[in-house]
Amino acid sequence: MSPLFFALCLTAGAAVPVDAAGELTAARALTAPALELRAQDGDWISVLTAQAALVEQRSPELALAMTNMVPTRTRAGSVRFTDPALRNPDAAPLLLVRLAQGVDDAGLRVALVDAARRSGGDWAPAIAAMAPIETDVAVRRMMVEVLDRAPIALATVALQSAVVDLEPDVRGAAARAIGGNADGAVLGSLLLPLIDDGDPKVRAEACRSAGWLSVTDAWDALVVRVSDKDADVRLRAMRALERLDAGRAAALPAIRAAVNDADPTAARAARKITGG
Repeated sequence: MSPLFFALCLTAGAAVPVDAAGELTAARALTAPALELRAQDGDWISVLTAQAALVEQRSPELALAMTNMVPTRTRAGSVRFTDPALRNPDAAPLLLVRLAQGVDDAGLRVALVDAARRSGGDWAPAIAAMAPIETDVAVRRMMVEVLDRAPIALATVALQSAVVDLEPDVRGAAARAIGGNADGAVLGSLLLPLIDDGDPKVRAEACRSAGWLSVTDAWDALVVRVSDKDADVRLRAMRALERLDAGRAAALPAIRAAVNDADPTAARAARKITGG
């Protein structure tokens, strides 16, 4: 990546409204024993900055690598961090503190979320805490997206916030995260209003996740979506109903009528379900 492109990526912008830089400066003034105590108890930013300061003390070479790492551009045009040093759990707090400081533009901060998740470190508490208060839509969406790999107890509050987010991209990410989480079924009720969302992409994601998680309470809402004006929503709704109860789905008048759907993919799905 060219130096010019990298410089453009470093444009500062508002992000998480916390004084991460001040917290980190305060943490750096503490001894290792004091940092260990702080890392075990306190609010998320105090814990995170204590963890980061400990890594800086114990692994200065890793801290230097995180400071000097340069992202690469993907084929899709986004940026991604690929430095081998990222494959280290201790990289997570360093990445997350940088993320919380908001010193990078949205593209780089999305890459930081991705890198923290891939580090194998304890990234979930900080991401779950930051997601509801993140100001950039693209970064907030990515934070919500990765919660599909977070312990559900940590992710719950962030996902509850995300399903009512003003931005459809974030609501769609919430539907995917709930559906992709190993314990997402406990939050299945959060999908119900999303099945009737005003955005078709959100409705489609919610239908798919409701089927994947076997959210039985979603049956009536899914039946309505079989006649949705959006073809992908119709397809996802039919497939979800089939997962919930294939026999009952095959007898639904809406699905029987869908064998003649104008969308060929939706029509094939209806024929598969009905055996026609």
